[in-house]
Amino acid sequence: MSGTVGTRIVVIGVGAEFRCDDRAGLAVIDRLRGRLPAGVALLCTDGEPTRLMEAWSGATAAIVVDAVSGGDSPPGTLHRVVVADEAEAPGYAASVPAPASSHGLGLSTAVELSRVLSRLPPALILHGVQGAEFGYGQAFSPAVAAVIDDLAAAVRADVLSLSA
Repeated sequence: MSGTVGTRIVVIGVGAEFRCDDRAGLAVIDRLRGRLPAGVALLCTDGEPTRLMEAWSGATAAIVVDAVSGGDSPPGTLHRVVVADEAEAPGYAASVPAPASSHGLGLSTAVELSRVLSRLPPALILHGVQGAEFGYGQAFSPAVAAVIDDLAAAVRADVLSLSA
């Protein structure tokens, strides 16, 4: 994976290929190939904070797609969070609904560290799907399988809006 210096928009799929619903971010990247404007970078990562920071480095807009766990939402629920600038919000934790990335503190750590180091992209949007199954395997749970195309469509809509 290389950084996105000079790239206007980057879409980052977070996940693990062999962890059922956890591969949702990777699947969205696959569905978006060839369906976005030229110059939009598509990247995949495991969610490790420094790799996330590298992936959105230099981008004017970043969209991160991941499976989420916890909270009260039923499996298959789609989440969308626009990460606000520190001047507008007290921090990432306050702007994120109860569900968290299935990668523990990876995403929130990357956001907060980027904020402290003044390395957040000017626009950062997080898209997630509430997962149900994170064990070994490649099959999505029925709830996630039913909405993965909707998740890809929501990400594509944000990309097109940011590209306008």
